[in-house]
Amino acid sequence: MDTPIELWALTVRQPWAWALARADIENRSWTTTYRGWLAIHAGRALVDDVACAQGFIAARLGPRWRPHHPRQSLRARGQVLALARLDAVCDGPAQGCRCRSPWATPGQFHWHFGAWHALRQTVAAVGAQGLWRLPATATATVLTYLDDPARHEVMAHA
Repeated sequence: MDTPIELWALTVRQPWAWALARADIENRSWTTTYRGWLAIHAGRALVDDVACAQGFIAARLGPRWRPHHPRQSLRARGQVLALARLDAVCDGPAQGCRCRSPWATPGQFHWHFGAWHALRQTVAAVGAQGLWRLPATATATVLTYLDDPARHEVMAHA
């Protein structure tokens, strides 16, 4: 890579990390002023009720869920799976949000993602709570696992 860029990352437990690479909303109890590309990192821990989460995801993704259910959604842990572009955050708790996405949970901040790019191969990384900077070596590897149009899109807006 000629131009080093910094990527922020968000760690999410599986199977939610897998779903986030395919959803338009991430529900959070906290907000952020950050806008731009985020590396979606699958944490090492699973959610407490995997079957319940997978049922929720399957109901929203329909046929797109079947090719990957359930092993693919749980396999990658401690890995960056995708990049997602955070475009807006709906201040639902304070403003009475009217988000119509099936992913939006009332009373939460809705992080709106406008584009996603799954990686051809996952990239190992140690996650953290909140937004965190992906190390430069992991960022470089993530960019190599994007197809050319996606890499150019990310580089142009990073």
